[in-house]
Amino acid sequence: MANLSDGSTGGENRLLAKNCSCKKFFGLNRESGNVSLLVLLVTFSLSWIGVQTFILISSQERVVVYEAQKVKTAYMADSGLEYAKAVFARDPSWQGTLQYDSGGVVVEIEGIRANDVTQITSRATMEKIKQCRYGELVLGEDGKFELAGYRYCYD
Repeated sequence: MANLSDGSTGGENRLLAKNCSCKKFFGLNRESGNVSLLVLLVTFSLSWIGVQTFILISSQERVVVYEAQKVKTAYMADSGLEYAKAVFARDPSWQGTLQYDSGGVVVEIEGIRANDVTQITSRATMEKIKQCRYGELVLGEDGKFELAGYRYCYD
């Protein structure tokens, strides 16, 4: 056998390498395939955690979008009452319905005049979300319409 630079023979090196504890990984023998199984399990576990995190984040995102749309339709229903107030200030004899689209929210306003009180219903719709407001306009002392009553309506 040929001597290596450290003075040992190649056979001795192979024998030392076979009995060396550095070939073990967490107490498992690399040659039996247990390490491959361990690496596979760790990879699967990390992938599973990643998928579950993604599902959780995407469901939270849907909830946030839904709540934002709900708030937007509520404000648009409120603005429908103010819009009707402006219409009645310009034309006090107006009655009927009008509809407008503002940024994907469809607002429908219905005005009914009865004696000194004008009843207004404002409905805002965005995708599957609906908000409805009901208000009463009364002609004030200064000759301007004022919102006397305001409430939510569920329809």
